[in-house]
Amino acid sequence: MFHKKGIIVIEKATVTMEEEELMMIAIESGAEDFQNLEEIYEIVTEPSDFAVVREKLEEAGLEFLEAQVQMVPTTTVELDEKGTEKMERLIERLEDLDDVSNIYHNWEE
Repeated sequence: MFHKKGIIVIEKATVTMEEEELMMIAIESGAEDFQNLEEIYEIVTEPSDFAVVREKLEEAGLEFLEAQVQMVPTTTVELDEKGTEKMERLIERLEDLDDVSNIYHNWEE
């Protein structure tokens, strides 16, 4: 249900270069996907390419909102209000456990 991917998120307001230039840096350094979302650019990599892509983007002077290898769901589930409340309570309880370091879900927020 999940794939391990490198995710790099860059806030558009902090980028001074053109979108095409940023996309070319990412793709040429090994990025798998580049998405232009509302207020951010999201770059997806294979875990093995993550460090190289991140380095090239840092060399270009870019700052990241998020940059890490994580588990990305292959499918998502939309929850109703009651389901959302239950998921939020479950995640809060899991985060309180000392043995839990990361929580991944396929809930469409």
